[in-house]
Amino acid sequence: MIHAALPGFSRPSKPIDTFIPEGYVGSRNTPTLPALREAVANIHTNALQLFEFATGDWSLDNLEFINSYNAVAAWVTLRVGFACGIRAVTTPLPWARDIHPVYGIAKWSDKDNPSGYHTRILWVPKDVRLELGAYQSLLPRLSKKFAFGGKWNRIPGFMIDLQRKRPDLIRPRSLENYLGDLFPWPCNSHRRVGRQWLRGRVSPSIAFFYMGHWSAEQEPWRQCAGRSVHSVCKELKDHIPSLLTDLGLTPLPWENLKDGR
Repeated sequence: MIHAALPGFSRPSKPIDTFIPEGYVGSRNTPTLPALREAVANIHTNALQLFEFATGDWSLDNLEFINSYNAVAAWVTLRVGFACGIRAVTTPLPWARDIHPVYGIAKWSDKDNPSGYHTRILWVPKDVRLELGAYQSLLPRLSKKFAFGGKWNRIPGFMIDLQRKRPDLIRPRSLENYLGDLFPWPCNSHRRVGRQWLRGRVSPSIAFFYMGHWSAEQEPWRQCAGRSVHSVCKELKDHIPSLLTDLGLTPLPWENLKDGR
């Protein structure tokens, strides 16, 4: 595992404080908001480098290109994770095309067995959906240019391995490897942060919906559920975007991305 910041990645200006303030509910694996903002700002700086490469400069021999692309992949994954409370699993990204363009609702299963019992509903903010779509439209271009193979056109997101210069599935270990000290918390920490953000702002049932937590006969999608999915998503819409804004998790300038051919 790479513990140091990768080449082309800027380090935080000072050590990131991973300890929670006294009296703050949570665990020591839950970062403080100021620490998160600093980490997010550093990842953002590295992701922006991808949009500075001129047409024709995309190259697997250029470590700065690979690092900036990986920062973009991590950025999109973090935005989706914080917005939706998705667990840190292999390929933790839905397809943008599977998200309803008006309601922002998608079906998702990140903790399941063959029965499909834990399939749940996500609410995805519009700007997150649009950024996810822009990122996923980039993947076939990369796959074609670097001859990664058709398999990678069917994957909703991937990193590029620095040594092998081949695609690598986005999963907790690969994210930790690529981000190193820039994001020194467990890959599920976004769920804890999101849950704490919602506490005191919404009812526990809304937080459970965000986390994908329920017990038997309390499934949020049951016919006799106490609240409609639309009412739950409306409450999330009132609070999740402000979390993303507070952390600095805003959309990248996709309109500035060069062709890369």
